[in-house]
Amino acid sequence: MPVTLEMLIALLGRTHPLALHLPIGIFAALALLEGLAWLQGRRLESHVRTTLVASLVLVAAWSVASGLLLASEPGYAGTTLDRHKILGIAFGAGTLLLLGAAATGRSGVYRAVFVACAIVMTLAGHLGATITHGDDFLTAAFRTRSPRDGVASRSETSADGVASAHATGAQTGGVDRFRDQIMPVLATTCVGCHNATKARGGLALHDIEAIRRGGDTGHAVTPGDPANSEILVRMKLPLEHDDHMPPKNKPQPTPQQVALIEAWIREGAPMGAAANRAAPGTSPASVPAREEPSPPAPVQTPVQAPRPAVAAPASPEAIAALRDALLHVEHLEPGPSLLSISTGGADGLDAPRLAALLAPVVPHVGTLDLSRLRLDAEVMRRIAAMMSLRRLNLSQTTFSDEDLAIIAPTSRIETLVASQTRLSSKAAELLGDMPSLRALFAWRTGLTEADVTELISRGVRVDLGASKPGEPLETEDAPTLTSNATPGGAQPATAAKVTAVNSICPVAGKPVNPDVIVVFKGRAVGFCCTRCAGTFLADPAAYEAKIR
Repeated sequence: MPVTLEMLIALLGRTHPLALHLPIGIFAALALLEGLAWLQGRRLESHVRTTLVASLVLVAAWSVASGLLLASEPGYAGTTLDRHKILGIAFGAGTLLLLGAAATGRSGVYRAVFVACAIVMTLAGHLGATITHGDDFLTAAFRTRSPRDGVASRSETSADGVASAHATGAQTGGVDRFRDQIMPVLATTCVGCHNATKARGGLALHDIEAIRRGGDTGHAVTPGDPANSEILVRMKLPLEHDDHMPPKNKPQPTPQQVALIEAWIREGAPMGAAANRAAPGTSPASVPAREEPSPPAPVQTPVQAPRPAVAAPASPEAIAALRDALLHVEHLEPGPSLLSISTGGADGLDAPRLAALLAPVVPHVGTLDLSRLRLDAEVMRRIAAMMSLRRLNLSQTTFSDEDLAIIAPTSRIETLVASQTRLSSKAAELLGDMPSLRALFAWRTGLTEADVTELISRGVRVDLGASKPGEPLETEDAPTLTSNATPGGAQPATAAKVTAVNSICPVAGKPVNPDVIVVFKGRAVGFCCTRCAGTFLADPAAYEAKIR
């Protein structure tokens, strides 16, 4: 493919994340040297000062130019970006003034411009972090979780999930169209750039209130009027159009999903239990009235959430891509809409590629086994958006309390296999608040006996492996022999070598070790090592198909 000028310009723009750190580093070095010289009662050597400031001018020019080119790409807009650009340009101009003052020896002007540049650089950096990480990025580290608070506030309304939408929709019972069909589409195609911590164009789509609030250009959804609903208009623009959303380098909604959103808007864009509150810019009469449900009675057993309807089967291309990556994919009954995805032979699959492979099938995953794979926050976000997911196996991964906080708010998982992970006692409350959780396998995690007792009291069956010998259910009397003769005239039994029915380990996909045999349902199943045998025994249903 020939390299074009447009490609080179785009490449220069995408060097901005690298370029922007150089002015900060040089400015910090200059400030440090100026401070040391001041403490010693002298002025910084002229040639050192001039050299550093000249270097600062060059890298600032690179940072400003690359930033302006990057901002011209689709997906970047809003007042925050405009302010960031103005401050960036002002900093670049300030470095030129700083160089002039340093070269001419005007100390008073130099000090004043130096302080101004420091302030402008700090503000520009803060706005840049807001664009990429959200406006609460600095303060999020100080938000702690208490038993009264539930999930930390960053997890409650973040790109990692759709907590508010789920919580509201969960009260309605049955299949809620917004919660079960519309929100999964938004979560996989829009929420990554439009959420509580990263609202591009001032627009967030992670929960009901944010959708109603709209963004810098107005309301994203106009109930009953698809033609004037900005979110739908942009989805229908040609892929190459500058205003098309999502940007062409991001996951795109399928035609069926676009049609689903259009039908939902035409019906008045109902949003679960809160649908009787009028959206901004509409009259209450424009939204169908719905009786507020009475608060549900407290229960001690988990609630099994209804399985949401999936608009259409996953695309064959997406399934083929998963299989090409050595992930095992099967269709769940009934029908082809829901999928079972498991590790298979994909032990070396990295997290970014895994997240990309899962993105097109998020609405279709019913069971998911990612044991022994590399995971990151982006994979967790994909899992959080899987509204049909009922069984999740993350054993022998880096799964931690922070990862659980991402998936727990929207979870409908009934069975969670988290053996040999980094879950600690802090995860117990999150696990207890997962409304559909019925079974937890937590062998070799940080959960304590008190945590297990609390989870059991909430109706969750917890399996910690063979940590304690159990009491036998019943015993038989010792047999009484009437003679020393071999029963039935048979010869004394000798140890026989058991041969496995399989030659490939169903867990790791490696050749079987003949000394590692497990008898399962009357069949001798071989494994490559004892660790794989333990993994199989913890969750045999996930691997049973591989030994048939």
